[in-house]
Formats: sequence, structure tokens, C-alpha cells
Amino acid sequence: MAGARAADRLNTTPQGLTDRQFDGVARKVRDAAQQRGLGSDIVVQGSRAARTAKPSSDIDLAIRVSPQEFDRFINSKAQSTLSSPNPGSNLEKTRVRANEVGLVQAGEARLSSTAKAIGSDILQTQPAVNERVDLSVVRRGGLFDTSPTMDVPSARVATARAAGQGALVAGAIGGAVSAANALRDRTLTGAEARDVLTESAHAAAVGTTYAVTENGLVRAADRAAGSAIERGLGNGARVAGTRLAGAGAAGAVIGAGISIYENRDGLARGDSKAIGNVAGDAVVAGGSALAGAAAGAAIGSIVPGVGTVIGAGVGLVGGYLADQALRAGGVDKLVGSAVSSAVDAIKGWFR
Repeated sequence: MAGARAADRLNTTPQGLTDRQFDGVARKVRDAAQQRGLGSDIVVQGSRAARTAKPSSDIDLAIRVSPQEFDRFINSKAQSTLSSPNPGSNLEKTRVRANEVGLVQAGEARLSSTAKAIGSDILQTQPAVNERVDLSVVRRGGLFDTSPTMDVPSARVATARAAGQGALVAGAIGGAVSAANALRDRTLTGAEARDVLTESAHAAAVGTTYAVTENGLVRAADRAAGSAIERGLGNGARVAGTRLAGAGAAGAVIGAGISIYENRDGLARGDSKAIGNVAGDAVVAGGSALAGAAAGAAIGSIVPGVGTVIGAGVGLVGGYLADQALRAGGVDKLVGSAVSSAVDAIKGWFR
């Protein structure tokens, strides 16, 4: 999935940012715009949208509003510091200029904290990129409503994109592994070809579910972390923590789902061993996904430029090796046995 995200970055993500970073940018700026009733027309402007940026280039974000909404905003004391400046003051000059060009900058728009939070997230996860973020309210049709632009994705778009990437990459991997196994004897029968298609479709479904689950969990965790955790751990630790937690939780959900299907007959009978199998598979799947995500993120942060692509491969291999190690160590059986015994004990109390 990280490989697919790196590939589609050319069309959907500003230069210098990963799609994960851009999703985080989108969440923060859209939350801020929604709280202020500014709508959802939000874009990246300038060199990062045109893909001509240097590492030192700013990241320009614009919340675009209608001329009527711009007037309402600039005259609202709660929304703007330019609502009632003293005659002849520098603030009054700034207000006049803002009306002329159709631009209210972050400080006057009370958006400085949002811009700083976005920049801090970017700096912590990708130090080579300039963390300076220019976040402004822009009047449509004004001097600063200029091209090129790149839309800031909504939560729905980000989820749909993650689903497509998950299906594409997981389906390709599942099909490739299945085809390699089928071609060991250098022939491919009709039945084997159907199996390859079936495995591809199954893997694509799992990849889609994983990607959507992780995307939703990361979004929820990021919002739930709150200022208390941010003060205690630091913003970078919070961001990294929510990403890894999202990957681990998504892996556990998918692992449990597959195991539930495989153990459906035993679960229907209330068999304690089947319940233990699901628990053990969920723990191993969650742990391996977490390990893979951590390995991929570490490599992606070390290797500039192509870090995301290399991190995808490292994450895939790391997750697989972690899964094999956990199962070889009997972790799934240990957890399964403990849960099965607990279920049997509970059943015994009610007999």
C-alpha cells in the first residue's frame, strides 16, 4: 500500500509530502475551516502544487470563500482580528490591503495555531521539508485566487483513495504469489488460473478492508489524542503513535475477521477452541502489522526521496517475518489456549 501511495503521489499529493502527511494536513485545516463556518473549498497553491518546489519552499494553503463570505469573515470579531481596527493604525492598513487583494493571512484569521500544528507534524515526520505553512482565507476571484492549485482531500476522498490503493497492491501481491505457486511445474491449468483470480480477489478485499480500517482508526486516534497527550509525549511522538496504533489495530481487525470466517462452524457452536483461535490470530496479526509499519516508517524516515517506496518493501517483509516469528514462537497458540481456558471456566460458572 505504501508503494501505491508513493506512485499516486504525483497526481494527488503536494511535492515533498507523503500522502499520509497530506491526509494529516487535510484533517487539521478542514477541522479549522469547519469550526469557523468557512466551507470545504480548500486548496494547496504555488510551487508545491505545481511540483516545482525546493525543500525550502513554503507550503501554501488557501481556504477559498465567496466575496460575500469574505466580507462576513473579515467583519466578524470572533473570526478575524481585522474586524474593528483603530483609525490610522497598522491594523487598519492591513484590513484595507486585505480587502484590496482578497487575502486574510493566518495571524489575522486566527489560524496561526493550526498552521503551526501542521508545520510541526510535517517537521517531525520529514525534517528535510520546510515546515513553514502559509494558511490564508482567500476571496474567490481575488488577486490571490490563482493557479496552479491542488485540492485538499476530504475524509471521504482520502478513505476512497486508501481503499483503492489497498485493493490494488494487495490484489497484485496475492495474485503474484498464487501465480508463482501455480507455475512451479511450468504449466497453468484452467483450475489453477481460477485459483489465481480467486486469491487475487480475496487479497484485494483484505487489502481494501485493511486500508479503510487503518485510515479510520488513524483519524479517530489523531483526534482523540488531544492536547494532554500532545503535551506529555510531544507532537512527533503523538503522530507516530497514532500511525502505528492504527496499523496494529487494523491488522488485528483483519486477522480476527479472517479467523472468524475460518472458525465459523466452531464459533456457531460456541466452541472455546474456536474462540481462542480467533483471539490468537488477532494478536499475531496485530503484532505483525505493527512491526511492519514500524520498520517501514523507520526506513522511510531515513532514506530521503524514495523512502516511502523502500519503506513499503521493508514494511511488507518486516510484517511477514514478524508474523512467522510470532507463530513459530507459539504466541498464537499461547493466547488461544489462555482464552479458551478462560471461556471454559466462564461456562463452568454458569452450569
